Parts: sequence; C-alpha cells; structure tokens
Amino acid sequence: MRLYLKSHIAKKGETLEQIAEQYQIPDIELLKYFHYQHVPKDSNHLGNTLFAGQEIFIPDENDIRTILEKRNLNSEENNIKNHNQIENGNLLPDFQSIDHTYIVEIRDIFENRTDHVQFEILLQYLDKHDSNYIFKFKKENLLLNGENPELKVYNLALKCASVFSYVEVGINKNGLLSYVHNYKEIYNKWKTLKEDLYNLYEDALSLRYIDEINTVIEDRDTLTSYLRKEIFLQFYFSVYFKRYAEGKSENAAHFLFDEILHENVYEIDINDKLIAIKQESQSIDKRSLHEIFGNIKRSEEQYGESELPESTITAKYHLDKSQKILQNAEIKVESLDYHTKEFKEIQIRLKH
Repeated sequence: MRLYLKSHIAKKGETLEQIAEQYQIPDIELLKYFHYQHVPKDSNHLGNTLFAGQEIFIPDENDIRTILEKRNLNSEENNIKNHNQIENGNLLPDFQSIDHTYIVEIRDIFENRTDHVQFEILLQYLDKHDSNYIFKFKKENLLLNGENPELKVYNLALKCASVFSYVEVGINKNGLLSYVHNYKEIYNKWKTLKEDLYNLYEDALSLRYIDEINTVIEDRDTLTSYLRKEIFLQFYFSVYFKRYAEGKSENAAHFLFDEILHENVYEIDINDKLIAIKQESQSIDKRSLHEIFGNIKRSEEQYGESELPESTITAKYHLDKSQKILQNAEIKVESLDYHTKEFKEIQIRLKH
C-alpha cells in the first residue's frame, strides 16, 4: 500500500504540459489518468486552465512504467479485437466519411499497341434508401494518351455527358449498382439537350452517336446497365459487402463490363495502419464467346461456337484501417478473346 504520493501545487498560469515536462511524464493523458486514480470521484478536475494552489498527484517512474505497460496491453488487445472483426465480418467502409476524388488510369495493351486513358472520379456518400446506399458520382478531366482529345466525336461526347453532371447511384447489399436514383433529372436534361444536338449536328456519324446515347438514357434499366459497366465502380466496391471468414472471402460475380462470370477469392492482411486485400479471379463462365458477345461478328469457320472465355484478374487494394476507405488499387486483367490476348492495367489512387 502506498503511504505517500508525490504531489505538485500548481502556480498561477501553469499548464499541464509544463508540469508533465517538469516531471518527465510522457504525456498529459498519463498525468491525468494517474491523478484521477487518487482523488475522490467528481472532484479536483484538471481542466484546460489550472487554478493557483490546485494539488496534482504526480506518478513516479514505477507508476509511469506500469501505466504504459497497461496501455500497450490494452492497445494490443484492441488491435486483436479490431483485426478479428475485420477478418471475420462483413467489410464495410465508414460511409459518412466518403467524399473523395480518385485518379484512375487504364492501360489497354493489345498486340503492339498501348492506349492510355486517365480521368478523375468524384464519389460522395449521400444517404441510405431502403436497402441501397446512395452515392453521388461524377467522371471528369479525361485524358487520352496524356492529352486532351480534340476529336469532333469527343466534343460531342462531352456535350452528351453534360447531363451526367452528377449521377446518383444506388449500391445494393451485394456491392452492385442497382438503380439510378436521380433518373428523372437526367432524363429531363437529356430531352432538352437532345433537340439542340439534332439541330447542331448533321453528319451521319454524329447522328448515330446521339441515337445510341438516346437509346441508353430513354430507358431507366438500360441506363442502369450502362453505368454498371463503369470500371471504377466495379472494382471500388468489389472488396466491400462481402463476408470474410479468417481473412478470406470467395464468391462468383461478373467482371469486365458485367459480361464474364468469374470465381473470385479475396484475402486480407492487416498491419498497423492499412488493410491490404489481394484478389485473384478466374473466369468460370460456361457460355461460349458467341453467347456472351453475340453482337460481335466473327468467322464461324475459323472459331467454333463452343469456345469458352479465358480471363484472369489479379488485384491489390489498400484501405486505411480506421475508416476502411480505399487508398489505392492496382488491377491487372488478362483475357483471351477469339485467340487474341489482351491486357488491361488499372490504377486507382486517392487524390483527396
């Protein structure tokens, strides 16, 4: 039993920081913790301002060592508990904190040609409606091979895309885009813009493009399917809404523009600050390429209709441990379509 406690009598204008420094106490939280262990409950509070003559109990070296050991033990136990919850639970981000801009780079490598596309994605969580999470989504600042495209068709595409100044999308419990929340607003904007575009453009290529966009926007389900193919949304939400057991989750889902069915394996590794998730996916689609991509013309004599798709996806994702927000991702896709091998490299990184 302690018969004597060291104490300090505060001087006018003295601060807790100064007292902690004087007695070589690591931080004021430790000083306050020790003090409150030895005063009656709800008395002798240590506020931002100390009053002259206030008695403050001071820990000695043994006290400091004991408190630090207990603090480290508690921290380790909390880490183990948090890790266990992540590795054996449904991984979800802190939705309220999602208001970010991401830079997305996509390299398509086809035979001897490489196409590089870069753009920014603005993503903000809005609310939960029924069982869907509503996000505001916008794509902007597109670069093709490092430059601003000057093609006529690109300028037309920009005009058409103006109706998507912001799209509000609903993400369901499986992490899939389920509907367009502000469809009426988009549709009404398009009705006005469409008439202006038909008056502005007369060439066949432009008119065909306008017709194609019109087909997409005129029907809510068609627009939903169109947006569901957005690469960023597919991979951003792919690690969430999954039940992990012992740091592992397996499922079957469509990737590559929602066409090919893949068997997906996700594995979690956690350090002090980050959650690292590794994804490995292999196509398991039993449909032939002709069934999947029936709109693509090819020589039936050269390729049989029974030919199955070949596709593999490997990816690494890094999430911050506190809010579980995606910080960066590297995704590699290798596919073989009609005996032609293609590679796609996707990088996603948090801008702010």
